[in-house]
Parts: sequence; structure tokens; C-alpha cells
Amino acid sequence: MRAGDYRCGIPVDRLREVVKRGKVTRIPEAKAPFRGLLCLRGEVVTVLDLAALVATAGRGASAQETTGTTTGGIRPQRVESVVILRGGRDALGLEVDGVEEIRELPPCEGGPAAPGSPRARGGIWAGAVQDGATEVGVLDPDRLFASAEALAGAVQEPVVEEVPNRG
Repeated sequence: MRAGDYRCGIPVDRLREVVKRGKVTRIPEAKAPFRGLLCLRGEVVTVLDLAALVATAGRGASAQETTGTTTGGIRPQRVESVVILRGGRDALGLEVDGVEEIRELPPCEGGPAAPGSPRARGGIWAGAVQDGATEVGVLDPDRLFASAEALAGAVQEPVVEEVPNRG
């Protein structure tokens, strides 16, 4: 998957589907990387901005990357897909610029991983794989679901007042 200048992978058995991005409803007071809610065939899907999520996970921003749509900046590429994950209590989607392909890649080998590197594991990372000369971080879906639940808990429920029927 691509999001800004980031390339990430997920275990294929945790992929539910990839959909063209529809209208994502923003939630007032929600903070990045929470993007909003998407209605997918009647199901409400929590959507996280993958570029903002990776940037806050300690990878840092690259020279070309701008902040994600959640924080009001402009990305170099257009957001076009939502990757829906399986395995959580509620549906979870990752807003991405595109999905490349499904393929098996070997794990990274080498010396000690730098703090914040996907090879260091922890945070949102399950590890890393080697794609030619490039290291690609593999996201940990269970940690993503936990992050989404924590973000949802931080968003306050709207106050709804009942209006008496005067009819």
C-alpha cells in the first residue's frame, strides 16, 4: 500500500477488501490519524489516515511528504482507496493512495534496527520485509485495531437533546 511517500504491507490473511474511497464523514473534535466514518453497504467503517498514522509512529516525514488530509495539508498523490482489515470488533479501514499488489516478500535481515524502524517491532509494526533494496514495514493489524479503539474513545459522543412534540 502507498500513503504519501510511505509503502507498507499487511498480512494478506487480515485483508478483508479494498474499496474505492467514498465519502468519509468527518467527526468534529477528532484528531489525526482518525479520518472519519465510511458507510460501506450499510456497515459503518472507522477510517484511519495511514500516512498520518505512520508519521506519528516514529518513522518521521520524508523530504517530499506533506501532512495528510486529516491535518489539513495536501498530499502529493490523490487518496483513492480504503483498505478494509478483518479481525477487530468493528470494521476498520486505512485510507491509502493506492494498493500495489499481493505478493510474498522475504523478512529483512541485517543488523540492529533503529528505534522507530518497522524492524524494531512495536507500536504499529509487526516487522519488515525486503522488496529489492527497499525495506517495507509490515503493519500489525491487532495494534491498528487497538489504536482505532483508543481514538474512538477519545472522541466524545455528541449531545442529543430531545425536542418535545408540540403537535
